[in-house]
Amino acid sequence: LNSLKKSDLSGFSLWPYTEFVQTFGLNDLKISLNALDILTERFTAEFAVRPFIKKHPKETLAHLLACTQSSNVHLRRWASEGSRSRLPWGERLDLFIKTPELTLPLLEKLKYDEELYVRKSVANHLNDIAKDNPEVVLTVLNKWQKEAPLAQQKNITWIIHRALRTLIKDGNPAALKLIGAGGKTQVQVSTLKVNKKSFKLNERLEVEFQIRSLAKKPQKLVVDYIIHFVKANKATAPKVFKLKTLTLAAGETLAIRKSHHLKKITTRTFYPGNHSIEIQVNGKALGKVQWSLKL
Repeated sequence: LNSLKKSDLSGFSLWPYTEFVQTFGLNDLKISLNALDILTERFTAEFAVRPFIKKHPKETLAHLLACTQSSNVHLRRWASEGSRSRLPWGERLDLFIKTPELTLPLLEKLKYDEELYVRKSVANHLNDIAKDNPEVVLTVLNKWQKEAPLAQQKNITWIIHRALRTLIKDGNPAALKLIGAGGKTQVQVSTLKVNKKSFKLNERLEVEFQIRSLAKKPQKLVVDYIIHFVKANKATAPKVFKLKTLTLAAGETLAIRKSHHLKKITTRTFYPGNHSIEIQVNGKALGKVQWSLKL
């Protein structure tokens, strides 16, 4: 802390500081959390706070709850981000997977935060919970939707859509209903095709199709596409990608086109073979076409 007073270090230059605190400060809770507060204002301690949550859950949660009332946006965001059960690249917090209710008081304090930076973390936090405890998230968001004052309806609706993205991709009926896309889906997908049958890495796969309403009234539709990627054992595994959310009038037909870049990414290894792409509407698969990848 003294060295920080004498320097203008910020950003990733402070990562070793957070590592030091979480490695050597677990038995000095008060001074360590104070140090993480200061480091969060300049960088982030969302990873470093997790060992403290595991060893001192009650005290650390109380500290984070106090941070939700801070005038500093980084501290408010830290309260939500640092306590996410499945924070990417962070240590998993099994306590919150088993007992998700423990972090809800933090989110309650932050749901109307004036900063999108904070509300985005709240939504991501809820999306983490939804992966293990969907009913908890659906109950919370139903309550928020009903209680939100008119001035906050837009922000809560945004949180709901982002927080439910995993459940919506999975076609969860209650999640779809919450965003106004529930009930029986009456649509037809036709003329589904890709721009060619064989691709190489770094090329673009373009898919085209038409979606036609069979209903007698407007329908809100969540349209996604699923790529069934070939794995090392030659089997395939599905990956859902967002496409668009729309309202289709009674009897209306809409042409949709989507380009997908087949580029190398760190989270996926590509294998040659027969892949396929499938269209999903409100969680239901409504058409599939095959294509192949050559390496």
